[in-house]
Amino acid sequence: MSAVLRIDDLRVQFRSDQGLVHAVNGLNLELPAGGAIAIVGESGSGKSTAMTALMRLLPRTARVSGRIWFDGQDLLALSERQMRKLRGHQVSMVFQNPMAYLNPTKTIGQQLMEPLLYHHLATPRQARWRALEFLERVGIADAESRFKGYPFEFSGGMLQRVMIAMALMAGPKLLIADEPTTALDVTVQAEILALLKELQAEHGMGMILVTHDLAVAAQMADEIYVMYAGLVVEHLPAGSLMSAHAHPYLHGLLRSIPRIDGPREKLPFIAGNPVNPVGALPQGCLFASRCSQRRPECNQRPPTVRLDNNHEVVCWLPDIGVEGDKSGPFDVPTVGPAGTRL
Repeated sequence: MSAVLRIDDLRVQFRSDQGLVHAVNGLNLELPAGGAIAIVGESGSGKSTAMTALMRLLPRTARVSGRIWFDGQDLLALSERQMRKLRGHQVSMVFQNPMAYLNPTKTIGQQLMEPLLYHHLATPRQARWRALEFLERVGIADAESRFKGYPFEFSGGMLQRVMIAMALMAGPKLLIADEPTTALDVTVQAEILALLKELQAEHGMGMILVTHDLAVAAQMADEIYVMYAGLVVEHLPAGSLMSAHAHPYLHGLLRSIPRIDGPREKLPFIAGNPVNPVGALPQGCLFASRCSQRRPECNQRPPTVRLDNNHEVVCWLPDIGVEGDKSGPFDVPTVGPAGTRL
């Protein structure tokens, strides 16, 4: 299957009073056309920064290098004018805090119509019909009156639905969903995830899901990329998350998930602190200071080891074989079309 997106050695740095901040340190990933991948990792691992770099929305002070190939062209080599023709049309993004990205002085309808009108994809009347159609499509009742409403009149879950509708208005080939269920209650989370999955299949678009939730990643994606300190430390099929994960970092993340079917005991956690991204990075493995399986060779940068098709790990221990608990700390849920967990 051909790739709609390929990122090669993406690096993002920022200048600060304390020194150079290394936010993304050589990200490589590939998204097949019509496929879905998830990027997971703790806060500060570079997930959102990488996706913002893809959208070319970082401040001008950011130093960005590498290659981002989308539909046969390098996004980093495009002019701002060329990028604007793609952004919101061929590539769209659902941000994690819709209230911060919606204009409080414009109605929801005006903002929904904007992508179609900006890219000359519809007349104002056609754009209005499509906006009403998508409001209904994402589950917002009484679309006619809601079309005239302002963001402050909507709940968090409804605003997230509006953001999804806005991102899909122009029929993108690639949708980036950055923590689309943050701060939403469990019922609304299930509905939003079901909606994203349904619309992705319906429109045949590629999707990148950025999330902290490993259960959501396993449920929504075909492949999972695990980021730590600005780089991918493991890439594996979603179906192998519990049974064949290999990197000590991912093992630690899985162990720290609470479960309700066992004895009540103190949750294990990953000791230590993440690598300080300011200044020079350690010469060796970036996870070494927190790793319980550290060896002398970890003082040098580890190689990328291919364990299987679509399964790679950046570690000196290719045979670590941290046996996944096949029962898992969670059951991977299935979301039905109505947002119910089956």
